[in-house]
Amino acid sequence: MVRTYTAVLLLAITAPVFAATEQRDGNWWQTLDEPTKFTYVAGFIDGMTLGYNFSYWGDVPMGRSPARPARMSQSSKSFIKMYTKYFTGVSSGQLCDGLTDFYKDARNRRILVHDATWLVLNQIAGMPKQTLNIMIESWRRNAQ
Repeated sequence: MVRTYTAVLLLAITAPVFAATEQRDGNWWQTLDEPTKFTYVAGFIDGMTLGYNFSYWGDVPMGRSPARPARMSQSSKSFIKMYTKYFTGVSSGQLCDGLTDFYKDARNRRILVHDATWLVLNQIAGMPKQTLNIMIESWRRNAQ
């Protein structure tokens, strides 16, 4: 019982410290080596796909194939549209390079990686520079 109490107390005391050091922003990104950046981005993309699958797996009877497009939810249709637009032809390496370039500007370093990914994908997709700069300024103001 004492061991359990001690372990729980230790976890409660150290959890905020670990949480604070794990903020995945530009400062964190710059501490990573190239293979780790690539692995993170590949996992990020796989996680998006798994999240998409989770959005409909609960509604598909076990052993059945996913719903036909006509019966897909609006969120599923949106995911497919956005994923197709922003990830078709974009490699993990290209996204890594884009994030590394994005975080070279010290003003961007408080922007979380998942938010910076959105901005970099818009840049890769050809968003006009003036519009992109307005978006980036907004994300900078709202960064924690």
